[in-house]
Amino acid sequence: MKNLFTLLIIAVGLFASTTTFAQGTKDAPWPGSTHTYSLVDGDTESADFTWWVATDPANNGATKADYGTGATDIYRVVGAAYDSGHPTDVADLKGVNIKWGNNIGAGPYYIFVRSGKDGCYNYRFYTVNPVNEFDAIVYDITKQVPSDYATVTTPLENNECPDLTELISETNTYNAGKTTFTFKVLRTKSLNAWTFDYAIKIIEDGTTNDITAAAVKPGKVTITGSYTAVSTGNNVTGTVNGVIGDDYFIVSVDVNNQEGKAIDILFEVTSASDATTSNEDPDTIGANSESVKHDLKKMPKIGAFEL
Repeated sequence: MKNLFTLLIIAVGLFASTTTFAQGTKDAPWPGSTHTYSLVDGDTESADFTWWVATDPANNGATKADYGTGATDIYRVVGAAYDSGHPTDVADLKGVNIKWGNNIGAGPYYIFVRSGKDGCYNYRFYTVNPVNEFDAIVYDITKQVPSDYATVTTPLENNECPDLTELISETNTYNAGKTTFTFKVLRTKSLNAWTFDYAIKIIEDGTTNDITAAAVKPGKVTITGSYTAVSTGNNVTGTVNGVIGDDYFIVSVDVNNQEGKAIDILFEVTSASDATTSNEDPDTIGANSESVKHDLKKMPKIGAFEL
């Protein structure tokens, strides 16, 4: 019997995402994410390598996962040297970029590599448990600049004085102006199309109410995705549908200042889900919601001039 040589795999490396946003980890990838799995040590000289993903580790991964770009396919290999028609068995490579399917479920799956040299073979596999969840995270990013929207998760300041934008202080045409509040809804644990329902509420001197058209500057609820512009109008409640490219949405609302009142704005996501896997954000199921609040100080009230 010929002697088998030993193939050592000390670690499997992670290839950074080509976008700004996370894609999970190599052993817990998000649906639709891409990671590199590679050999970093071992008998790699003059050896042939064959890679595939199996649904069962028995018999050296003989039960292979579905390969391709279809709705139920588990994975495919991507990169400069490959296209969607690349065969399931990927030969002569010491590493592969695997793009996981958009509807892969929880697994587990097993990334197999077979190395051959002089007619002898050895096998090794790496276990992967994809993330089978969805989460939409809500942030208050009021007063942050648009160029930082992709990364910021906090307001520039909180419990500040109201803005004096559009303040008109003439005696007979006084207007208290407006303050702009800005919120971010970030998709996590998936790279699929997604959807969420939202509601904007106002807190006046500690009492929470549904915001009314009178409190919002006309046409000043603006919703924009990182890929898709959604709407501008006065919709203080609604549904937002994001495509694959929408990692986050920005919701801005201009609220009329009110003299003599402390006004806070409450932004709620009342439901959120992955449009491909149908996984729901557990924090928004039933009567639950994800919410964030931005506080303002009271605007002093000035009486009219005595005429």
